[in-house]
Amino acid sequence: MKTNRQPKTATPVPAPNEWQNGCIKLPAPPGKPIRGRGHERIRLLGSQCPPNERAARKWFYEKLCEEGTGNHDEHADRVNEGSSNPLFLSAEAYQLWCAHKEFWIQEHQSFVTQKKAAEQDAKRKINTSLKRAAAKASFTATELKAKMKRLKALLQDDQGQPLALELIKSAEPWLLEALLAGVTLRKRGRLLEWNCGPFFRTFTDSFSGEPGLPFWLTVARALAAGCCPKAFNIKNLFHLDLSARDAVEMDIIISDVLPHLSALQQLKLGVGTYGFSTASLPVLPVMSRLILENVDSDDLSCRIKIESLDKQSSLETCVLQGSVSLQIDGNQEPLFERVRLETSENSYQEKPEGLRCIARPPETYRCIVGMNIPAARVLVRMCSDHSSNPAPPQWWNSGWANPDWWKKSGYGLDEHKTCFADRRLDLVGLVSIDLEVAEVLASAHIPICIPAPLLTPEILGRFQASKSDFYITKMAGNDPLFAQQLLGTMARTLTIEVEGNLSSDTARALATFVGVSLTLKLSDRELDEMAADALGNFYGKLILISEKFGGGEFSQRSAEKLIQKKGGLQVDGSWKLAAETLKVLGERHDFDLGKYRSRYFEKRKGDNGRFCKVQPQFNYSVDAYELSVTKGKIGETGLPKVVSIRRLHYCNDFIKKLIEEGYQEIPPSISTAATPC
Repeated sequence: MKTNRQPKTATPVPAPNEWQNGCIKLPAPPGKPIRGRGHERIRLLGSQCPPNERAARKWFYEKLCEEGTGNHDEHADRVNEGSSNPLFLSAEAYQLWCAHKEFWIQEHQSFVTQKKAAEQDAKRKINTSLKRAAAKASFTATELKAKMKRLKALLQDDQGQPLALELIKSAEPWLLEALLAGVTLRKRGRLLEWNCGPFFRTFTDSFSGEPGLPFWLTVARALAAGCCPKAFNIKNLFHLDLSARDAVEMDIIISDVLPHLSALQQLKLGVGTYGFSTASLPVLPVMSRLILENVDSDDLSCRIKIESLDKQSSLETCVLQGSVSLQIDGNQEPLFERVRLETSENSYQEKPEGLRCIARPPETYRCIVGMNIPAARVLVRMCSDHSSNPAPPQWWNSGWANPDWWKKSGYGLDEHKTCFADRRLDLVGLVSIDLEVAEVLASAHIPICIPAPLLTPEILGRFQASKSDFYITKMAGNDPLFAQQLLGTMARTLTIEVEGNLSSDTARALATFVGVSLTLKLSDRELDEMAADALGNFYGKLILISEKFGGGEFSQRSAEKLIQKKGGLQVDGSWKLAAETLKVLGERHDFDLGKYRSRYFEKRKGDNGRFCKVQPQFNYSVDAYELSVTKGKIGETGLPKVVSIRRLHYCNDFIKKLIEEGYQEIPPSISTAATPC
């Protein structure tokens, strides 16, 4: 029986005030945020969640976490523990869900419907594009799909990929149109959103989701042939990340891809052992960032040569990532007055427009494995402190003083500048150095970090007149002859990373250093008594740092030798220092025990008050640190007790609680406690 009854539609539910332009915007919680301690949080998809609400609740959580809403870390959190990865909401966010549950479920259903409709529409458009392309080639759609399937098989085969790239380079417009069916590109805030289409979807990088060389070669060919889809708006492409496995692929990138992508502002190229020269780059008129990365960081044979880079008129920064041998054409040295050169790890921040953020002065990060003379001069100038120079490079103090960065870091701008004023040129990755490069480094007035195996007597001879601070890595602890040769420099401070046991002969040689400060980073398990006795002859400030995993140690007898030292002592790093050792070291008031020191606190109320003394100490019986804590009334002895903390940095939590209770730390010089811990 026919009827005119129309299908029922859900009655629209009024939207809450927090739903604004398709986004959920909640004010910050009045208490602590969801990631802080003492907050109240509610599990979103726990056992109490009705099964028919799970999908809508998960959608609600994702809308809360969208970029730009400011809700993440305030109202929503995912705990990455175990296999469930539970989702949590703040009390305010969960209350918003409960108060307008019908609206959120309705919005989720509308979202699902629209998503399905969009997917069906996309499939229809792709099929239309394939039929149109097949008709241009006088093929059926089935025949075209078979050809595309064979091409995909070639791309998936490492041996067949070179042939596939050649086929794409010579492809007719109808094939390019078919390969790019369904692709889109748009800019959303600082992010690029691209859909690579059904053909290239399997070739995207599994980590970054970015398409690779076959896709961009197809796009470049389509742009040249005038058949690139309108939905792929190439004007939105402001950054590109591409890697080449060999010189042939790099030649394709340089010759066939980059010339058609003139809107690029940031280009990152992955280079291998075949090396790379910037002279091969086409002119990219608006490129301001160039990032060159060694795609195999374990391979030290990647050579990057900087030449003809001045033709990139908009370039502001050139970044090297991974281990590279840097060669700079002497004619390019003036270029680095306006272009910032830096070497970096893979991690970095992004500016609001999506480009790499220059948040701090450039550092070397142990990336350089070799260099020529111009490269040495540029690196020295890169790491020098130009803050008081009347004519610093144009790039100096322009990007890294970004107020947004240092405000978030919790430091004032002046403090931030001070933190980076005395940086060192970190060349610990060097595998070779020649005499001329050594002369350039020796003439620099900045700290130099260099591996000991490279410091032959001839190279050390170039550093004899150097007054810069010296940082030596990989020095054998049982090589007193090298230690004696090293002390011929005129450096004011000397830092040495010692590998293996520090012998007494080597310690005796180091004690003759005439500088003001000697820092020893020890990798061995123990500083023995004889080495400690020899180091006691050093007149300057001695800094002992344990870099042993799990903590190095020295005994009470070694401490007794050190307290006879003629100069000061500072202890840092990961030492296991027992109470007896700390008691001996504490006899010298000019010794800086840092985090191992005894600390005194007072809490006064009128004429009365209480005190608390805290002394960290290592307990070998439980293989952990503990606190010796003495509390009592001021003027009395007090009651001692032991507080287990397992790790030394947990002492800060105990100190924080004391301050919250009203205690204030008192310097040792005016401490009024009756007895020590």
